[in-house]
Amino acid sequence: MARGNFPSAQQDQYMLRLPDGLRGRIKEEAQLNHRSMNAEIVFHLERAMFDPLEMKKGEAA
Repeated sequence: MARGNFPSAQQDQYMLRLPDGLRGRIKEEAQLNHRSMNAEIVFHLERAMFDPLEMKKGEAA
């Protein structure tokens, strides 16, 4: 399958299995935020991994 000469064709790709219902939730959130599903997933991953306030939420008290 040809991927074309788009910049996204040069980016890393990763196949991901999602639990039942999660794809629909991501799709809804993406539409509400006027983003693609990919952009929505990347936004949440970056926030969870690199936002200091989000990182503190995951630490044990």
